[in-house]
Amino acid sequence: MNIQILKIILWPKNGTFKPRIVKFEKGKVNVISGLSKTGKSAIIPIIDFCLGSTTCTIPTDIIRKHSAWFGCLLDTPDGKILLARREPGQQKNTGDMYWQEVDDEKSIPDNAPISNANRDAVVQKLNEICGLSNLSFDANEGSGYKARPSFRDLMAFCFQPQNTVANPHNLFYKTDNADHREKFFNIFPYAMGAITPEIMKKKWELEIKENELNRLRREFSHYDQLNRRWEENIETWFRDAQGYGLINPRLNLPDNTGRTVELLGAILEKPSVNSDYLEKAREKLSSEYQDLEKEQTMLFREQSSIANRLNELERLQSSVNEYGEALNLQRDRLGISTWLKKHLQTNAICPLCQNTMETASGELASLTAVLDEVEEATIELQEFPQSFDRERVKLITSKFEVERSLAAISENKKKIEDQRQEEQEARSREVQIERFIGRLEESLKMHRQVSPDKKLTHALLQLEQEVANLQRDIRAANPEGRLNGALKKFSSYASQILPQTDVEWKHAPIELLYKDLTLKITKDDRSDYLWEVGSGANWLAYHLATIVALHKHFDSLPTSPVPSFVALDQPSQVYFPRRLADKAGQPDANINDLDDDDVVAVTKIFKVLAAASKSSGGTQQFIVLDHVPKSVWGQIENIHEVEPHWENNRKLVPTEWYENNNKG
Repeated sequence: MNIQILKIILWPKNGTFKPRIVKFEKGKVNVISGLSKTGKSAIIPIIDFCLGSTTCTIPTDIIRKHSAWFGCLLDTPDGKILLARREPGQQKNTGDMYWQEVDDEKSIPDNAPISNANRDAVVQKLNEICGLSNLSFDANEGSGYKARPSFRDLMAFCFQPQNTVANPHNLFYKTDNADHREKFFNIFPYAMGAITPEIMKKKWELEIKENELNRLRREFSHYDQLNRRWEENIETWFRDAQGYGLINPRLNLPDNTGRTVELLGAILEKPSVNSDYLEKAREKLSSEYQDLEKEQTMLFREQSSIANRLNELERLQSSVNEYGEALNLQRDRLGISTWLKKHLQTNAICPLCQNTMETASGELASLTAVLDEVEEATIELQEFPQSFDRERVKLITSKFEVERSLAAISENKKKIEDQRQEEQEARSREVQIERFIGRLEESLKMHRQVSPDKKLTHALLQLEQEVANLQRDIRAANPEGRLNGALKKFSSYASQILPQTDVEWKHAPIELLYKDLTLKITKDDRSDYLWEVGSGANWLAYHLATIVALHKHFDSLPTSPVPSFVALDQPSQVYFPRRLADKAGQPDANINDLDDDDVVAVTKIFKVLAAASKSSGGTQQFIVLDHVPKSVWGQIENIHEVEPHWENNRKLVPTEWYENNNKG
């Protein structure tokens, strides 16, 4: 992706000063040279910070202490874009950013920007400019190492700071961090063009459909197992149905499960047992039983009344008998008065008192009168038992009739109870049959549910076909083969570049092992990894060949999301230790005072970068931050000196920004 750096901007915290602007040229090797502690090494962290890094690695002290905002003007296929980000102060980071599309490079505001965006929004817009896919690398995991490719992931190919540019153990920016390293392994095939957005879409779709296919297969297998278990019990259902008389008991169990299901299903189509007449019969029996109980109650009352009346007659008979006996006794006692009356003589002498009987006749007449009354009462009493016997016979007859009626009622009640018992047993069987039919209905319903239906079978077959088509398309796209081809292409480019460097084995083939973040160098008798070849000059040469060859490959792709700029910090450090670097960085340094071989080796670095930038036709930009003076690289074509040699008062942060403050 042809994205290049046009300007770096620093807005001061002191608003009386104008912003510091560092300009770069497109399609060239832009060199900033100078002494140590002039701010050269802050260029890469500033660019990275403005492009949405998660942490701010811009050096503290002077640069961050006196800068309010940092900006970066980009040239993109969508036009020029000014990105700026607020200095985070005491924080490690800040999300406050500024995004503005500009028509003119001169339209840089003098005053510090006001935030109109945040980091996530800026990164998303950069993703869109680079044409990155919105899909994650794993359909089942949308975050972490498998998250969608991000503009930030591509920075691994754009920066070679001091701790990376000649590192024997680490080829790419920030891949010494575990999180960045894991994400790099996923982004590398995408950046190399082995996995295109279309392939990624198909792989993402394939993962989703494979997951769904596995789910359907599990569901199908589950239903199939349930269906098999149900079919194992189908004979029991059939035999029970015969036992209830719902299927002809002479019918044998069919060999075909479908026919058995058909016979069982036919039971549900028959009218259910009609219990209306049974209910009416139960109601009639209940009514009759209640009527009998009412009649029985009345008879019990009548029986009790008869018994009471008989008891009263018995008591009355006893009283009459006692009264008759009393009358008889009284009559016997008074009977002598009659005898005396017959034998009474007026002149007779009483044998007891020797008196005449004339005076006793009146008294005797009174006794005789009483005796007559007793006799009359006795006659009347003798007539009473006849009426008593008639009443008693009548009551006894009524008693027998009531007892016969009660016996008949008891017999009728017993018959009704027997009928109700029979009806209860019939009802119980009816309930058993109804429950059986209910269970059968649920079982057949479950059978229909657990039997894989046509829709599920069709969906399974269709999804299998879709998965097969996607697998075929991905195999045809051959991402593994494309990646191997891209790596071979890289090796070819690197083999062309290495002879132009100061490497020890100029024609030894190299292989990029991106998952190991190293190179394998094959010599005549052995193969060695990068860290095994020794010498900082070799490490630098391989780093240089790797980063240039990769960008040459990116440039050869129809479309590449990787920005077309590379910033390198202190590539000459392996030749010039700090003491010599400071000496080489003096404005009056004599190039002849330095080791000729080292100067030649450093010159090769710039020649390689200049040749790569020129061969790209202006689409590749390099930014080199180094100590070496212009006398080493100034005569090389396609190299642009960004500013005169940084030293003394010429630095990234103007001295007046902090000297005036210190004086104040």
